[in-house]
Amino acid sequence: MQIAHVALSSRHILAAVAALLIVLIGWTATGAQDAPMYRFFGFAGDVTVDGEPISPGTVIAASINGEEVGRSEVNAAGAWVLDVESEDFDQLTCNITFEVEGLQARQPQDDCSLRVRLAFSSDDPTGGSLAAADQAVEDEELTQAGPVVRPVPPRTGAGGLAEDEAATNWPRTAAITAVLTLGAALVALLIGRRSDNAA
Repeated sequence: MQIAHVALSSRHILAAVAALLIVLIGWTATGAQDAPMYRFFGFAGDVTVDGEPISPGTVIAASINGEEVGRSEVNAAGAWVLDVESEDFDQLTCNITFEVEGLQARQPQDDCSLRVRLAFSSDDPTGGSLAAADQAVEDEELTQAGPVVRPVPPRTGAGGLAEDEAATNWPRTAAITAVLTLGAALVALLIGRRSDNAA
């Protein structure tokens, strides 16, 4: 009778642990869906202010609906990489605005590429003029003070769209470890009780 009672309670405990694990796995999967990341970039001469390429150290900021979503600093060779994590970015409408030295501009809606080519104008500080592909100065035409330092290419496989893998969630990891440890301890306890009752 006591063995049947232990077996029945062990089934309940194992069912509770299994249910807890299922809930925890579901919570982990739901929480892991972070905002997608887009990596915008440009080489020397791709972004100009009044016809002049932006200089090293210049800050390029990106905003969507008036809210800043990322910023980057131009490196010594005039290149830059800007990571944007946002669910609000829409490539169909190209609703991202870039700002340099208080001037704003957007890419054309039909050419919302991750490589940004813009011509900012101080005559139109809030609208800016959009640089066509033939207006952008190519890298080969530029004289560099040193070797060309190119930014890391965008992650591929999803058209430049990638999830941020750098962030870790230690509370979630600790919770999973605690639940698994508890489950293993309960199983060991039940096996020990069974051994005692059998003897």
